[in-house]
Amino acid sequence: MVAVSDTSPISCLASLGQLKLLSDQFHEVRVPPAVRMELGRYPHPKGLAEILDAFESSRLTVHAARNQALVQALETELHRGEAEAIVLAGECPEAALLIDEREGRLWALRLGLRPIGTIGILVRARADGRIESLRDALSLLRERYGFFIQETLFREVLMAAGEAE
Repeated sequence: MVAVSDTSPISCLASLGQLKLLSDQFHEVRVPPAVRMELGRYPHPKGLAEILDAFESSRLTVHAARNQALVQALETELHRGEAEAIVLAGECPEAALLIDEREGRLWALRLGLRPIGTIGILVRARADGRIESLRDALSLLRERYGFFIQETLFREVLMAAGEAE
């Protein structure tokens, strides 16, 4: 399956040293130019090295959306990278859209897309045995990197993954 990604899922997974989970779950991961630019400014050296390696090895590839008028229209509500990712995913009907931000996910759903967030990627990885502890991964994202997860969602996801206390 092809995926189009916004910045957050890539940067979150790189923070965990788990960017390879994207290659495990998708045969191609495309990013729009604005997302590529944002990722190049990633502040954590180890995560940045993993991101740059993914571009060098073509595990992440840059593709521009054709419908720039729609990108500009969405930019009135969203950041440029989110708008580009949503439009690019819409231009590739079989693509999953990797996006975390609430407003971006809502726009994606309105446009008939299938958004998957960082949590969804980690849940799949846990189910496939590619990560040992979903709790540890989500806690690290919350505590060290400031990734917002509502407490009720945190508990529900862990319960569904069989990691509830």
